Amino acid sequence: MRFLSRLGWQPRQAAGKRPKTASARRRLSRIWLRRTLPIVLTAALAAGGGYAWQSGLMVRLAVDAESAFVGYSAAAGLVVREVLVEGRAETGRAALRDAIGVSLGDPLLGFAPEAAQRRIETLPWVRLATVERRLSGSVRVRVVEHVPMALWQHKHRIRVIDTHGEVIPDASINRFAQLPMFVGEDAPRHAAELLAFLTAEPALFGRVLSSIRVGGRRWNVALDNGVTVRLPEQGADKAWALLADMERRHKVLARDVLTIDLRLPDRFVVQMTPDAAARAKDPGENT
Repeated sequence: MRFLSRLGWQPRQAAGKRPKTASARRRLSRIWLRRTLPIVLTAALAAGGGYAWQSGLMVRLAVDAESAFVGYSAAAGLVVREVLVEGRAETGRAALRDAIGVSLGDPLLGFAPEAAQRRIETLPWVRLATVERRLSGSVRVRVVEHVPMALWQHKHRIRVIDTHGEVIPDASINRFAQLPMFVGEDAPRHAAELLAFLTAEPALFGRVLSSIRVGGRRWNVALDNGVTVRLPEQGADKAWALLADMERRHKVLARDVLTIDLRLPDRFVVQMTPDAAARAKDPGENT
């Protein structure tokens, strides 16, 4: 959605005769402001400084002056002529249009970019937004949406998180069911770092079912054959690379393994399944 005018926005009828050039419009606006502002200030002073402020007279006069100026600027041709939007993919068109809150033909100076930005950033898929108002009559909106990265399971609830570890409120779990699963209270904060080195070993990563945050310090990785890989707090990336290398050379995951403990830098500790451990103790059992 680049031109919102193509989404059903119709230009409003502008009142009054417009000067032909932008410079002429700006010149008329400056002349009007120079003539009007002294009158407003004189009236405020005549009303009495303290009383005027306490009674709200100064505020009302300022609001009236601003409203008059905005109206005159629109009559002079300073109106919204186009609305340009970048970055929208998941955000609904109607919702975004309502959040921007402007129509073609509206007074340009009556549009508040900061307020529009705050409204846009409340939309579920929007992470950040920038809104600019230009004297050419253009309103430009740039939207940065959440990028789904993983599923996060916490307290029996599963949600979609983005690449910054933030929850995407309206993201469908079913739609993103293929994303990796992270478990634990502080898992979202550390998920991107873990995912970076897990995916560096594609064959091994393809067997990952979930990653569980342990004690807020390290990870256990559950594989599709029921094996749990215990990663160390420090050097987890090197430990994961070591496991990938061991799997390529020795097929350690094809054996009757229950856990692989990589927490000690100089040891590769493997816990066998009970049946495999019994066979290891009595090698002649099956001969």
